[in-house]
Amino acid sequence: MHWQFLRSKDIVSIEVIRFPGVRMLGRHGPDGVSVFKAKMQWVEFAKQVLGSMHNKMRNSVGIDGYNREWRHAFPQEACEKLDTAIRQAERLD
Repeated sequence: MHWQFLRSKDIVSIEVIRFPGVRMLGRHGPDGVSVFKAKMQWVEFAKQVLGSMHNKMRNSVGIDGYNREWRHAFPQEACEKLDTAIRQAERLD
């Protein structure tokens, strides 16, 4: 799977492309099939990401479970920065 994120001003576009038969990371041909596309305000996407991190990952499996599943520490600082950016953007609206 290849995830493509594009941003133009306040709009973010996300596309997930599947490449059949790919066995090595980063090595794929031009035969990708788009399996998901979305376009939305970046702040709405950011809210979804932050909500998922806090509700589904952190609360359902806990910090230790997150560390085991993802093999790295829960990105607490990144979540705090994202939360700050969301709050600032909402104040401007």
